[in-house]
Amino acid sequence: MDYALILFSFSLGIITFFSPCAFPMLPGYISYYLGLKNNNTILKTSKKNRIFNIIKDGVIGGIFCALGVILILIIIGISISFFGIFIRNIIKENLIQFNLFVGIVLIFMGLIMLTNYNLKLPFKIKNAPKMKGYAGLFFYGILYSLVSISCVIPLFIGLMIRAINSSSIFEGILVFLSYSIGLSILLIMITILVSGAKITIVKKINTMLPKIQKIGSIILIFVGIWILYYYYMVVFT
Repeated sequence: MDYALILFSFSLGIITFFSPCAFPMLPGYISYYLGLKNNNTILKTSKKNRIFNIIKDGVIGGIFCALGVILILIIIGISISFFGIFIRNIIKENLIQFNLFVGIVLIFMGLIMLTNYNLKLPFKIKNAPKMKGYAGLFFYGILYSLVSISCVIPLFIGLMIRAINSSSIFEGILVFLSYSIGLSILLIMITILVSGAKITIVKKINTMLPKIQKIGSIILIFVGIWILYYYYMVVFT
């Protein structure tokens, strides 16, 4: 198992969570689904009840939202993994040359993100589910993952290329599972912060979005260069 690939996927999941077209809307939507009409009301409750509400609404609500994210990404991961096996069977005689293609694509996608050029999925999601409660958070998790992906599509294409180039179907699925876990952990944390009326912290995180996107692009470029180096070592040494 390629643990570096799993760590790479996990880090991309964290970066995707902070996509600028989805993250700024997150606090308001979470408040809506949890029924938090006024954060000051939360602060006025007793400390014991406040802690209970944070645990109940924040942790459980965050988990439901994360399950929506994991569901959609695992479905994508299974599809991409089977597709990857098909590709590898076709090019099995030239599999090492495929690494050259992977490296170039990753560097290209990293440069696209670095220059802030927008690539978008061919569809837009305008409205979140209207239902409140945990069911609403679950379906919002599905939508949040899709909106986030559409905002960082170069990053996601890079992830798909690496999944296709993985050694097995299991490893390909694990790539997307790691990616979804990276995204989901932060989703749970932000849900807890919103539930606990820590909106100021969320706003401060919001100001870091451009830097986080730059980090993602640099990671893609670095991984692409590493793959090209691996290709060079195998072919020319």
